Amino acid sequence: MVEGRGRRGAIILLLVVPAVLAACGATRLKTSWRDPTVREIRFDKIVAFVVAKDEALRRNGEQEVCAQVKTTPCAPAFSVIPDNEVGDVDAVRRRVEAGGFDGAVVMRLAGRRVEQTYVPPSPAPMWGYYGRGWATAYDPGYVRQDELVDVETRIYSVKDAKLLWAGTTETVKAGDPPFSAANLATLRTLMRATVSKGAAREADIAGRPVHGQVGTVAVRTGKNPVWASWFVGYRGDVAIAVLELSHSPATSAAPLAGQILAAAPR
Repeated sequence: MVEGRGRRGAIILLLVVPAVLAACGATRLKTSWRDPTVREIRFDKIVAFVVAKDEALRRNGEQEVCAQVKTTPCAPAFSVIPDNEVGDVDAVRRRVEAGGFDGAVVMRLAGRRVEQTYVPPSPAPMWGYYGRGWATAYDPGYVRQDELVDVETRIYSVKDAKLLWAGTTETVKAGDPPFSAANLATLRTLMRATVSKGAAREADIAGRPVHGQVGTVAVRTGKNPVWASWFVGYRGDVAIAVLELSHSPATSAAPLAGQILAAAPR
């Protein structure tokens, strides 16, 4: 749309750029509106505005808008508007008109809020959990705090200052799991114990210590059940995830993981 290619260009812009303004995250389009009297939007030269007090955020956002506009000349506003004129509407209007821009994209942060999300432990069938649970640590799950950021985007025709397109996106900035230095050290100790003397002993090899965790889950039940055994771990700078299917919950992915780690470059 911004590129003279119809609606799809605007949607791509709306979904990609807000993630940059929100410092990355998953983005979805919440609302959108288009002037019903306009069948097609074509621009010859675009200026991109990000309304933000944080100068670095504003500049990065304006650059990213123009990076998403592939086929039409686009200038970030900071390259057109001096910093001391950013808040002067009349001065900005004169600069834009003098620059020969016929299209403008204006974005701003419209809101922030925090939501709590419970992250449950990995599910497992009764006997798979029972059999593996003796040698593995209990995982109670945890509560994660996610920040949700709303970004409003508007596309204007500069000549008549007319709004052609408007949309709002929501970007989720997932909070980090509660891994302090102490928690991380405890986790490493537990992962090492699982390999050195627990359910993943067959993944242990000579040399640098292997850290890991194993589990089993039923993929198919009934007369001909299928079980998935997994191992996730690391040895030095090499991380590994192994999934092995079998007809017995006693099968472990640890031996295969040990073979792969033994063959990996040290």
